Amino acid sequence: MRYGVVNFSSRVTTEDDRLVVVLSGELDMDAREQATRACTFSEVRDVTVDLSGLSFMDCSGFGALVAARRILQGQGGSLSIRNCSPNEPARLLSLLEHCHDEVVDHACVGGTRCR
Repeated sequence: MRYGVVNFSSRVTTEDDRLVVVLSGELDMDAREQATRACTFSEVRDVTVDLSGLSFMDCSGFGALVAARRILQGQGGSLSIRNCSPNEPARLLSLLEHCHDEVVDHACVGGTRCR
């Protein structure tokens, strides 16, 4: 399944018992609702978000991930982040890691995996 706006798209697959949401392009204010929806539309409540295709993410994009995580946790699920490449998303996540430990951990800042 694909969702998309200009300069942003998401592709949703499954991996074992998890939903995997691969985000590409620019995750900003225009794309935030689609990103949250892509993470929460399914009955699968454990979600991994792959950021390897993102070229840009602002605080609205980060907010979309936080919102999705809160929705999933409220339903007994989880959200983890993987493949933070060393570009804009990784820089934003590194700035926010101390403010939002529930979404960002130190492993992501090194460019490999967030949980």
